[in-house]
Amino acid sequence: MVTVNYQPGAASLAGQLCGRPITDEELANAVGALDGATLHVRAKQLTELLVEVEHPWIESHEVGLRRALNGERYVWLYHLDKRYDAPSGVGLQVIVTMVKGARHLGFQGIELFALGNAKDKRYSGYLVWALYGFDAVLFTEERRLLWLLSHFRGVRTVNELLARGGRDWWQRNGDERKMIFELSPKSSMIQTLNNYLASKGFAERI
Repeated sequence: MVTVNYQPGAASLAGQLCGRPITDEELANAVGALDGATLHVRAKQLTELLVEVEHPWIESHEVGLRRALNGERYVWLYHLDKRYDAPSGVGLQVIVTMVKGARHLGFQGIELFALGNAKDKRYSGYLVWALYGFDAVLFTEERRLLWLLSHFRGVRTVNELLARGGRDWWQRNGDERKMIFELSPKSSMIQTLNNYLASKGFAERI
C-alpha cells in the first residue's frame, strides 16, 4: 500500500498526461515507489507532474512525469538515493517497478543524469545505471580509445559496450552523462536489464 497526497490540480494533470484517470497504485508504480511509501504530488508546470517519494529505506527520490512538445511522454528521474542502512537491491527494485509501471501507462522512456566516474568515488551512477540498462552514445574520445581494442572496435553506445563484455572498461573509463531507457519491449535497454537480473539470480524478467 502507498499513500498519495495530491496538491490542487495535480490529479487532473496526472489524468491529462496519461490520457485517462489513474489509480494511486498506477502512479506509485510509474515512479518506482516501494510498498509503504508516501507520495507528494504537484503540478510543476502544465506538462510535468512532480512526485516526491518518502520511504524509510530512501534518502531522496524525486520523479517527473513529462510530456514533450512532440507529444511523447517520459519519466525524468531527478533523484534516487537510498539510505546507508537500506537492504541490498532496493535501487534495482525501484527501477524494475518503474519500468513496468511507466510502460503500463504508455510512457515512451525514462531519462536521468548519471553522476560520477572512476575518479569520483562519491557517485557511481555512471556505472550502476548502465548495468540497469540505461544507455547513451559514447563520447568521441571514448570511441577512439575503444577502437584501439579489436574486441570493442565499432562500439558506439554504452549498451553495446556492455553487451561485448566491456563492464570493466566502463568502470575504469566511463564518465557522467544523460542516459535514457527506452520502454519498447524490444529495446536493448530491456535486454540489458533482464541480463542483469539474471546475473543476480532473479527469476523476474521485464
